[in-house]
Amino acid sequence: MKIPPKFEGDGRTKVIYSTAPIGTDSRAVTKAQARMLIHMLYDKGSSNHSAAGNTLWVSLEALHYNRTPYILHYVPSGGWRVEIVKMPDEVATYVANMERAYPHIKGEAE
Repeated sequence: MKIPPKFEGDGRTKVIYSTAPIGTDSRAVTKAQARMLIHMLYDKGSSNHSAAGNTLWVSLEALHYNRTPYILHYVPSGGWRVEIVKMPDEVATYVANMERAYPHIKGEAE
């Protein structure tokens, strides 16, 4: 897992979302807060967010940056849950082999 470049540097600096998920009230966070949220997401394999989804964008940006498959759930009682999809070893090996064999089709958007 890599920290997206926008969250690196002085932890006191605030960062604003690039894209806010529909139906959320995204808020700016400090770089330190963002790094903590990302580490917790990858350590636990999931993260929970309030119905307002103030920090949901941080998790989604990190997952997209790292090309990590995930499932986003809206919890009817109020809130969001992000779960990292665990790939079986065979699938992960296949994907790694394909990316090595065909690096030009890796799909880098940046």
